[in-house]
Amino acid sequence: MPLWLMIFFQVLPYVPTLVQTAETAFSGKPGSGAAKKSLALNLTGIALDGAAMKMPMLQSDTNKKVVLDAVAGAIDATVSVMNAAGIFKKAEPAKP
Repeated sequence: MPLWLMIFFQVLPYVPTLVQTAETAFSGKPGSGAAKKSLALNLTGIALDGAAMKMPMLQSDTNKKVVLDAVAGAIDATVSVMNAAGIFKKAEPAKP
């Protein structure tokens, strides 16, 4: 099994929490989907950088990019499922 895939499987259980954290951070801000995804990916990148201090094989930019690309797909899938299940509601614009 490729190293990036093993790393991805270690990160995968945390994707729903990352998505929920981003939803909370941008609560009430319509149209912030890209910013939410960016936050979740940045948090994942920070975690990978921290893990790389103990695991030199994670220091490869190629491995990190492939893992983050896979996590981006998992984020999209998680958001789609949560939207379909009605867990996330469309934010209403803030009233003045």
